[in-house]
Formats: sequence, C-alpha cells, structure tokens
Amino acid sequence: MQHYVPRVYLRNFSFDQKSNDYAIYCFDKTNSKAFPVNISNIACERFFYDIENDEDQTIEKLLCKYEGAYAGVYNKIIENWNLNCLNSDERTILAFFFSIQYLRTKEQRISYRDVFNCVKDRLTQQCSSESLKEDLEACGQESVLKEGHLTVFMKAVPEMAQKLLTMKWTLCKNTTTMPFWASDNPIVMDNHAENKYDRYLGYACPGIEMYLPLNPQYCLAIFDSAKYHVLPGIMETKSIENVIYNNCLQLMNSTRFIFSNTEDFSYAEKFLEKKPEYKSVDRQRIFPP
Repeated sequence: MQHYVPRVYLRNFSFDQKSNDYAIYCFDKTNSKAFPVNISNIACERFFYDIENDEDQTIEKLLCKYEGAYAGVYNKIIENWNLNCLNSDERTILAFFFSIQYLRTKEQRISYRDVFNCVKDRLTQQCSSESLKEDLEACGQESVLKEGHLTVFMKAVPEMAQKLLTMKWTLCKNTTTMPFWASDNPIVMDNHAENKYDRYLGYACPGIEMYLPLNPQYCLAIFDSAKYHVLPGIMETKSIENVIYNNCLQLMNSTRFIFSNTEDFSYAEKFLEKKPEYKSVDRQRIFPP
C-alpha cells in the first residue's frame, strides 16, 4: 500500500503514542461513521505512485527522502514551540514536505481528472473531428490521468517549495478544548481578499492563506507576504471558533476522511447535515464558466 498522507505525519494525531501501534480516530464523511484505525491502513491505495518507465522509483525516493527529514524538523518545532528555531536547510525541508503533501493526495488526482474532463467536454462539443474525440477518450483513461498527475507533481513540487520560502510563516498554538483535525487532504487554503472575486485559491495567489495541522495542538500557517507583512513566530489560538474554522476547512476539502486524536466528531455531523454536498466523494469540484 502506498500512502498519499504519510504515516510519519499521521502518527502525530494518534490517541495512543506510547506504543508503536499508532492508531487514530477516523470520521467517514460519506456515512458519518467514526472508528479507530491503524495509520498503516488509511489514506493509502495500492500502486498509487506506480507508473510505467519509472524503474528507478523516482517518486518513491523523493517521498522517502522528505518524509524522513520531516520527522526531525517536526520534533525540533514541537520541542521549541516556534519556527524561529529552524535554520535555512530545515525550513527548506519543511517547504518541500509541505509542497509534496499538498500535491500528492487523492484529492489532487481527482481534481486533475475533473479539470481534464471539463476541457474534454468543451472540446468535444466544439469539434466534430472523430480522431480528436478518440484521442481525448484515450487520454481520459485512469492510467493516463495518473501519469499526468504524477508528471505535474514532479514539476510543481520544487516550484511551490521555492515560492513558500518567500512567504510569511507562523505557528498556531491551540489552547482550546477542541483539537485541530487533519484529513486525507490536510493542507487547506483560504483567501480573505476584500473583493470576493479576487479570492482565488492557489499557493501563488494574492492574499492566500495555507494551513497544515501538525498535531492536535499546533498548526503551520503560511501567508501571502504582500498582504501579511509582519507575523509573530507563534500565535496562540484561545478562541474555539478559530479551531472550528480550521476544522471546517478540513471537512470541506477532504476527499472522504477526517482524522483526530479524539472520537468526538459531533461538529462534523452537524456541519454535514447543513451542507450534505460535502459528503460525496464524487461531488462537483470544478465549475466551468
């Protein structure tokens, strides 16, 4: 099984970290069921990164390199309770891990597929060429879409990491009774631009905010440096509404599963009762003009 959210990350949300048998509580959005699960058996699929003509296992080696390095950086952050303790090399490791995690997930692959299908439908409507239609159908096969996603992944990771290193970073410390949740798509984005039509969600978009919960108590936040000029190394989150805000982003942007160190997902159940469209794995993600 190949994880699109690595165990080195998931284990920090375990409810039993005293043993090596890490387990977390999982909430399935499709049926609102919660259950404990070992981190080895969640957020993974067989052959998720396997493509033809990659005998050197380039992707697997990249993942292993930064997952291993991330563990040391994570421990240093938690031991010091801030980001200022990181040197330039450690910050680069974290930027690459962040970029990899954002681009590697099943949600990204589904979004890649949906964008392709949107383009394919538009071209099919506008073109009468049978050969083009056949080519589009061939490109829409799952194996081809997987290879396309992974090709984009390999190219975009260093570009995104370099962009992140120019942005403003801070660490949010949760002092409330509600834990930060993670998910099968744990890096979430938001944008509070004054003009709602400027609220684009992309790592290079003006006004962008990005969040990665590190564990139930800490969350890494990265902001557009043009809008957020000065930020403290750590921000204490005393309001439960701020934690709910982050957890809502996890709910809306996850493919299917939410993760926590507690089994209380009552807020998730209430949220999905009001917004049942987020329950479906096959929900609409791309809205063509």
